[in-house]
This record gives sequence, structure tokens and C-alpha cells, in this order.
Amino acid sequence: MKSLIKNIISVILEIECRFVLKKYKPSIIVVTGSNGKTSTKDAIYTVLSSAKNAASDSSGMKQRGIRRSEKSFNSELGVPLTILGCDNPWGSIIGWLGVISHGIELIIFKTEFPSTLILEVGADRPGDIKRVARWIKPDISVVTKIGKVPVHIEFFPTREALVEEKLALARVNKPQGKLVLPADDADILAVRKDNPVGALTYGVDVHADVSATYVDAIYADRTDETGGVIRVPAGVSFKLNYLGNSVPVRIMGVLGVQHVYPLVAAAAVGFARGMTLTAVIESFGEHKPPAGRMNVLEGKNGSTIIDDTYNASPDAVTEALATLRGVKVSDEGRKMAVLGDMMELGKFSQDEHKKIGALVAEILMGECLRDGLKDGIAKEGGISSCTVGALASRNLLVTVGQRAKMIRDGAIDAGMPESAILSFDSSAEAGAEIAKIVQKGDIVLVKGSQSPRMERVSYALLIDQKRAAELLVRQDAEWLAKK
Repeated sequence: MKSLIKNIISVILEIECRFVLKKYKPSIIVVTGSNGKTSTKDAIYTVLSSAKNAASDSSGMKQRGIRRSEKSFNSELGVPLTILGCDNPWGSIIGWLGVISHGIELIIFKTEFPSTLILEVGADRPGDIKRVARWIKPDISVVTKIGKVPVHIEFFPTREALVEEKLALARVNKPQGKLVLPADDADILAVRKDNPVGALTYGVDVHADVSATYVDAIYADRTDETGGVIRVPAGVSFKLNYLGNSVPVRIMGVLGVQHVYPLVAAAAVGFARGMTLTAVIESFGEHKPPAGRMNVLEGKNGSTIIDDTYNASPDAVTEALATLRGVKVSDEGRKMAVLGDMMELGKFSQDEHKKIGALVAEILMGECLRDGLKDGIAKEGGISSCTVGALASRNLLVTVGQRAKMIRDGAIDAGMPESAILSFDSSAEAGAEIAKIVQKGDIVLVKGSQSPRMERVSYALLIDQKRAAELLVRQDAEWLAKK
């Protein structure tokens, strides 16, 4: 019954949105792909709505405003809700009737409507994006990286089928539209062959129309609860390159290339809309990265949390671990990788979880080896000579959920001692236990898919829990009520 009602509401909203788009004719920017859609959508909003650039679009016409998908409104209901400018009523029939009534008002009466819509469009099942492509024709289509084993792949027969689904909107761009595509994904770039519209490529450390180079962490001194000063990672820096020009960029409060890719893609959208390099760089100063995406948060007992709890795929976890590998830890601190289940991987699930485990072992044990050599613990014999005690006193792997136990298995198979691994069935249990052992200087990466609710671990470690609604994902009443 619920499914039937949902389908009826979806059809009604689609019909309303068709009329609304035909009436108000907004410029439409869509963001599809797998990795970093929400971050990219938010970065595009920052660039286009910045104070100095919101006054006019590329044609010089006065803007009537820019609207973006809220949070991750990217489904068959989320996209229409964004277009109509309504909140999600969730299970309220009265609320949905109100949404439908608002749509009718937009159609009948002449009212204020945004001149630009930035829509995030996702695909959980085959046909999700193709259905949207029947009635939305973008002016600019942005495709994010899809990865070798992307999330939701269990619902598609092959990766190629998933890629085709993701490219459905890019194939129906308006005649004078633009494509913004990742330069390092040949499967995505292939869409240019069948599409007459212009394209801008973007990427990190690759040849692209818009690129980022020299990505590095920024460090700052922080006073802990005891009044001591500790040096911690605080942001990311890089150089933005376009048309032979290169400008340094600093973004505070986040780490890793995971935030560089969205900003470079957003810059490409800005250039496609006629913005200058100077204007784009200035807009970055107003950027506020979304929660749950490699955010640097102050943890208890002088620790630092890298909160990447929004979602997880093998590629995204690999990138997060690469960032953990690269950050510097204080002499008294450790690195912890707290990893939850990666969902919707289908037949790839076991192998991908085990691969992540082997990578964790390489990163954490490799650091133990370097520390051991420095301290005289290990003189010969490679990683095996790094004692269990030395490893356990430095770095830890923590797994959460049944699937994540395969991460544990992969780490053990790679030679990581069980004494350096903790496993829990739930994020609440894991958070409570980690909060007891976290110490000054520790850097704790927390990541997993939505289902294991890894934000509960971050909450348990967060020093200022009163700001959880501002700092963490899934803090609204509907999510908090779920077990």
C-alpha cells in the first residue's frame, strides 16, 4: 500500500514539475555519478551564489535566485521536491497534500521562482535516472567519478550498465549545453562521442581543462582539554589550474582529495557559466563543506576525528585511507581506522571488504615498522619484526557490522595481529568503547555506509556534542528516532 501511494505521489509531482519547468524556464544544472555528488552540488551552489556573482548570470540577466537540492534529495521524490521548493513530508499524508497544493499554485499563479536549479540525481535501481531524463533537459550536466566497484552496483548486471544509467541525463543536454566530466574516467568521457554539446574536463593531478595539483594537508596548533598544545590536521590546500593560470586555494575544516574534486568540478561549472578565475577563487572563501565528508572535528581527550560517515564505497574508503596514511600524527598519538559495512556491493562484497582490510594492514603496520625502526624495535625481518605490542600501542583497526568483519579477516590475512583489531556489531557499542581508549594526539578516521550509522561513533568521540546537529550527518528527528 505504501509503495502504491508513493508511486501515485511520484507521478503527480512529475506532472506538476513538467508544467513548472515549462512555465518558469530555469537554467538546470544536474549532478550525477557515484562519488561526491552532494559535495559537488554544494560546491557548485557556493560558486554560483557567491555574493559577487549572484547578481547576474553569464548572459548578464539578473538572477532570480539559485536553488539546490537540500541534503541528498536525489530520488524520484527528492528531485521534484527540490524543483517545487518543498521539504520532505516523510510519512505525512497531509504534508504530501500540501506539497501537491503548492505545485498547483506555482502552475496557476505567477510567483517568484529561481532562475537556476542545481539538482542532484542518484540511481538506486536501473531506470531511476532514465526516468528523470524523460522530463528534465539540463543546461549543464556534471558527472562525478563512478569508480571500479561503485555503490548500488548489486542492483545492476554490470558496471557498464550502471555507467550508462549515470550518463542518461548527460545524453539529453540542451543543444547549447555543457558537459563537465572527470578527466580520468574513460567510460564517462565516452559520452562526448555521442553528444554535440561542449565539454570541460576536470581532475586532480591529471591533464584536464580544469585541474588541481599539489594537494596537501594544512596543520594548525590546537589547545586540548588540559591546556596543552598539539599540532593537528586542519584543512587542505591545492593549486587550481585553468587556461595556463595557477592559483593557490586553502579550504579549512576538511581533508583529502575528496573535497578537491568537488571544488574543481564546481570551478568548471563556473567557467562554463562565464565566470573568471578570480571570481571562482573568491567564491571558494564562502564554501562550507557538507557534514560527514572528511570533516575535521575536535575529539575527546585531545583526539582528532576525520568524520567521513555519510556513505561508503570501495573507492571512497580507499581514498579516505590514503588521506589517513598521509596525515602526520604527533609523537604520543595513534591512527585509528574505524570502518563500518559497505552496502549494496552484491557479489563484490566479500572481496572488496577483504581488500580494504589488506590496505588497512599495509597502512597501519607500515607506520608501525617505521616507528619500530626509529625506536630500535625492529632491526631486520621487515614488517613481521614489528612486535604485536608495538603495533597495538600505536595504530588500531576497528570494524563495525557483519560485513566489516571481512575487513578484519583481510587485515589478519595480510599479517595484522588480532590484538590491534577491535570488532563490534553496532556503531553505538563501538563508539562507547572507543571513547574510553582514545587519547591525546590520536587521529580517528570514521567511515561506513548509511546502514551501520557510523555517525554515532563520531558523536561518541565528539568533544562538543551540543553542536552535533551542525557538525554531523543524520541528526534530524526522523533519523535519530531510528534504531
